[in-house]
Amino acid sequence: FAANMNGKPGQYKIANPNTLSGNQYSTDYDAEYFEVLSPPIRSRYSEVVWRMLDPVPLPDNIRERFEGKIMAVVGYEADQVRVAPDGKHVPVPITHAYNHHYGAWLLNSRKVKLVKAKVAEDDTTRLGMNHGSDEYWTAQMLSGRDEDEDEEEEDHPAPPISGGIAAAAAAARRKNAAGG
Repeated sequence: FAANMNGKPGQYKIANPNTLSGNQYSTDYDAEYFEVLSPPIRSRYSEVVWRMLDPVPLPDNIRERFEGKIMAVVGYEADQVRVAPDGKHVPVPITHAYNHHYGAWLLNSRKVKLVKAKVAEDDTTRLGMNHGSDEYWTAQMLSGRDEDEDEEEEDHPAPPISGGIAAAAAAARRKNAAGG
């Protein structure tokens, strides 16, 4: 197993612990973790960055290990880091960079791909997309997929980690089109 991502057990604290418990917050999990980094985001004090980032693939060893298998993601954390002069990643204090919105997709690359879509100029949903941006990421089923494959999955599509409205809507449209 990989090391605990939050350091030594008991090192990670929360603001509202159970004060009646001798253990404030357990970080001793029987699980592994992996990390991915987005491309660098450069900003200056008081500057707002409202843009979508390009897709970031999972590490090769994770993709190879779970090729054709199901991987249970039982936790998810996001952090902002900077590269220190010694090359190490150092957390950025919330007082230096405020992360107001963050979303990620976790998709089966054999069945779905992320595509950048344009919002029609007269589309009122634009107001809810990325603070008025004219484009957004959405999940698109790959062509040539056997619709009978993974019937159970069709009945219960696994949503991405967040931002799953488009994927769930696409699955519902496919099911309705098939008379389901």
